[in-house]
Amino acid sequence: MRPSRVARAHDARATRRDSLQSAFAGLRAHSAPQVKRLWEELSKTKGVTLYGPPPQIERTPTVSFVIKNVSSTDVARRLAARGLFASHGDFYAQTVIERLGLAPEGLVRVGCACYTSDEEIDRLIEAVRDIAR
Repeated sequence: MRPSRVARAHDARATRRDSLQSAFAGLRAHSAPQVKRLWEELSKTKGVTLYGPPPQIERTPTVSFVIKNVSSTDVARRLAARGLFASHGDFYAQTVIERLGLAPEGLVRVGCACYTSDEEIDRLIEAVRDIAR
């Protein structure tokens, strides 16, 4: 007996869902160790304050931080001068930034994508340490 159209459509969705889950798991497997290392190293850096959930919680592969006595704009510019591109600002969370006392500069945010190398993470850690000195 041939499966109904509904059964075939359900099987196609399950296959698509499985493919997406597999793809996201692969992306997480690549970025999670990088986020963990970045979080751990920056948390040991004097003058750096991290914001957001710790890396052991499933999350987007981004890390937000500020460096004491250095504006977020300046941090982003100094990282860019080293070929490391970071965002800065309130990221559409102006009320949160204000309540954290970080307005108007906001935070610096960096991310680990599928193409981020471990060498780039090393360079980023070293650059943030240099800026924080």
